Amino acid sequence: MTEQTAHVPVLLQPVLEALLPAERLIDDTLGAGGHSGALLAAGVGAVLG
Repeated sequence: MTEQTAHVPVLLQPVLEALLPAERLIDDTLGAGGHSGALLAAGVGAVLG
């Protein structure tokens, strides 16, 4: 496999709505999905993964 494809996070808006506001979160699925980055951009102080 020589082509790389980017992962597009699904259900991102519902996840943000369910988890915000929050000071800290644990993301057991931390990777290339983009949810952790979006949570940090939305103001979560720390995401552990």
